[in-house]
Amino acid sequence: MDTIECPYCKHEGLPHLYHYSPFLLGKLRYSKTQHQCRICGGVMYETGGEITGFGWICLIALGYLLGVFFLQRAFPSFDLNGVNVINTIVSIFIFGIWFLVFRKIIRYFRNKSRKPTPKR
Repeated sequence: MDTIECPYCKHEGLPHLYHYSPFLLGKLRYSKTQHQCRICGGVMYETGGEITGFGWICLIALGYLLGVFFLQRAFPSFDLNGVNVINTIVSIFIFGIWFLVFRKIIRYFRNKSRKPTPKR
């Protein structure tokens, strides 16, 4: 295994992994992993924490809502009623979930069709 030099105590070694769920948008993000020095306890680096597919859907719907509210305030003559706004948000969620299901199916069949590597 490769060793990593700690930026705090300058010792080389394998880091201790600490997994945790991010505080902000906890269910909409993947868990994070801190790689900590075994000697001083300093965090060498951090990995993970990307936004999940469902998180992207929620952020797009929220951005749409904020955009609609801005347009209603800036241009009151547009006549954006609640029914059109709700229908569009529901459409975003439906298309987003269909996209996630389609992507999972493609990844499943792509991984299934790959030949396993021979063991040495």
